[in-house]
Amino acid sequence: MKKLLSILITFSLSLAVNSQTLNLGVITDFEKSAEIDSLLVNAVEEIKKTIGPAKQINLDIINGVYYGVNDLNTAKNEYQGLSESHDFILLFGSNSIKGAINLKSFAVPTIGLGVIDPHLQDLPYDNGVTNYDNFSYIWAAKDLEKELSVFKQITPYENLTILVNESSVNTFNEEKGQAYIDSLEEKLSVQIQVLQISDEIRTSLSGVNSDTDAVYLSYLQGKDSTEIKEIAQWLKYKQLPSFSSQKFHVDNGIMACISDKNDFQQVIRKLAIMVDEAVNGESLSQMTVNINFKEDLFLNSSTVNKIGAALSFEVLFTANFIDDEQKLPIYSLEAVMERAIKNNFGIKISNQDVSLAIQDAKLAKSAVLPYLDLGINGRQINEESTFVLFDQPERRLSGQLNLDQVIYSEEAFAGIKIAYYLQKAQESATQAEILQIYYNTFQDYFGVLVAKTSLQIETENLENLKTNLEMARIRVNSGDANRAEILRWESEVSTASQKVVEANTVLFNSKYLLNTSLANTLEEKYDISDITVDDQIYTRFSSSVIAKFVNNPSDLDFVASFLVNESINNNPNKQGLLQQINAVERKNLQDKRLLYTPKVGLQAQMAQVLARGGANSNATDFNIPNNTWSVGIGLSYPIFTGNQRKVNLQTSRIQLDQLNNSKVQLDQQLELAVKSSLTNTVATSTNIAFSKTASNNAIANFELVRDQYQVGEVNITQLVDAQQSSLGAKLRYSVAIYEYLQSQLQLEFSVGFFSMFASEAELQAFNKRFLEYRTKL
Repeated sequence: MKKLLSILITFSLSLAVNSQTLNLGVITDFEKSAEIDSLLVNAVEEIKKTIGPAKQINLDIINGVYYGVNDLNTAKNEYQGLSESHDFILLFGSNSIKGAINLKSFAVPTIGLGVIDPHLQDLPYDNGVTNYDNFSYIWAAKDLEKELSVFKQITPYENLTILVNESSVNTFNEEKGQAYIDSLEEKLSVQIQVLQISDEIRTSLSGVNSDTDAVYLSYLQGKDSTEIKEIAQWLKYKQLPSFSSQKFHVDNGIMACISDKNDFQQVIRKLAIMVDEAVNGESLSQMTVNINFKEDLFLNSSTVNKIGAALSFEVLFTANFIDDEQKLPIYSLEAVMERAIKNNFGIKISNQDVSLAIQDAKLAKSAVLPYLDLGINGRQINEESTFVLFDQPERRLSGQLNLDQVIYSEEAFAGIKIAYYLQKAQESATQAEILQIYYNTFQDYFGVLVAKTSLQIETENLENLKTNLEMARIRVNSGDANRAEILRWESEVSTASQKVVEANTVLFNSKYLLNTSLANTLEEKYDISDITVDDQIYTRFSSSVIAKFVNNPSDLDFVASFLVNESINNNPNKQGLLQQINAVERKNLQDKRLLYTPKVGLQAQMAQVLARGGANSNATDFNIPNNTWSVGIGLSYPIFTGNQRKVNLQTSRIQLDQLNNSKVQLDQQLELAVKSSLTNTVATSTNIAFSKTASNNAIANFELVRDQYQVGEVNITQLVDAQQSSLGAKLRYSVAIYEYLQSQLQLEFSVGFFSMFASEAELQAFNKRFLEYRTKL
């Protein structure tokens, strides 16, 4: 309400009644400020739009507006003065209204804004009107008991402090006010402190009781955004949960409120209508003062986080969040894929499998490399066992060098080739694994987008249902409908609220899944970029060389033929299988050759006596050499191995036949995947335009049926059906772009080629193959 009042205190407008100029005066509790001036335009435009261009109002900014009226006598005197020279007066703030009321009569038409509670302020109120000549006001009725009860459900408290504006206190009936506080304490089972807030914010806040565990802000008329922020900062520093009746306060750091996101515009609209009606002769005394808002819960997320408020899932999933300080980090699809490449454990593990395969290949090669062995031997025997002729001195130190070299070994040679093929197979398997992880990450990303969109649409649907509920209440109050309609809409609102909760859980799970695929390298709370028809990613697919040729069934067959050929020739799963076939074929050849080929090897030895000592160590006297060597070639052939060679040969034949069958099966699966993905791509591409048309028509129909319901031309069932149809159509259109991109990615995954990760040269080569293939047909 303060925000509303601030906007209107400095406005100037002109109004003509029967070609006469009407002089407008303003009295306000609030000081003139840049913030108030910046809000002027909204009020002026709304009033001009309502009154029309033929009527004019004059407002003398210097002599016709009185700012900073903070006591009743001043307000009373200012009103008396203005009423002598002005034809219409607007009062903004409790002091201005109460001071004028004390005159007992209004000399000119007068409207007040800033009423907190007419019962507690002793303002005229009779069944929704003032019954007071030339006077009315706008009262944004708030149920303080209900607000405090909701506040207590959100964050339980026992000792509550209510902050009130110091200058407004004298407008209340003290006895009624205390009785009301006493009743709140009894009903809510809490202790309540009422604390007046002056212009000295910090000094006033020092009066908060030490045992206070929650704070409620009343209207605090006259406090601008800077002052509200100062209060909010103090409360956050003290780790105190705070509640208010105004969204304006939550926008500036207070934790929560129950309000309407458009409360200010609704008040301005009502003011403009009341001014117009009064100018055209209707009695202000019989104009309805009440204005009711939709009740939505708003939470300031940064405040919730800073004070560590433990909110229930129901609150978290159904509240409207405002963040006055921090914004969630937003990641694009490209940024997410970069993190997947860098951090995904599946990719790391698969790359390590390639490293292990490389080591296996190196190990296989080592089988044909020479084995060189060096040995040093030192010994001492008893003197009685020494014998110089046998070169057995008492002490002897010698060295020996042994060489073994494979000249021919079918197992060794085949092992090298088999290891090479298996390495290549593992590289293809790793590439396939990486493509699978890429595709899964794409799916996880789009899963978050779909969940976000679903939540937005379900939330919007809930808002529409709340609006319908308010319309039903108006219709019931006016006698145009019975209470059954209210109960039906309340039921619909409850059902929609649960759907919002479910949509939130789906979004949370989708974000957890995406972050897990990125090794939890994203922040705990994050957001991702949306993808639209104007996005570069969509344009890349929709304007690709292949997309240009898919216009009719024959083109579709041609493109499918090309992509199937690409998949069969280039898909890493196929390449890996071919390498496995190569390995088994070499194993089969090895098993055949082992039936008749021997193993040939070279052996060489050299021995050197390094030192002799003790008894019989004079070997040189008997020409015993210190160095000996030998070289030889050995050949071995197993005569009988228990039929093992024949079994191995038969096994390799079965394995080869099995892999060839797998190759045929894989080709069929790749062909099916490509054709299925391609036809799905065609369907999803056309669905974008059709679903958009369906959505626009469904929304237009819903708005039309809602207008008809408001005036009683259609029943509640028709409106429910129209809203459900609109909900479904909007959801289908919203996810149509995601479904198209998912089908494109599925197609590329089937082919084994993601264009997003391809270089420009690779893209050009792909397009060249496509055009050449088309030329051949």
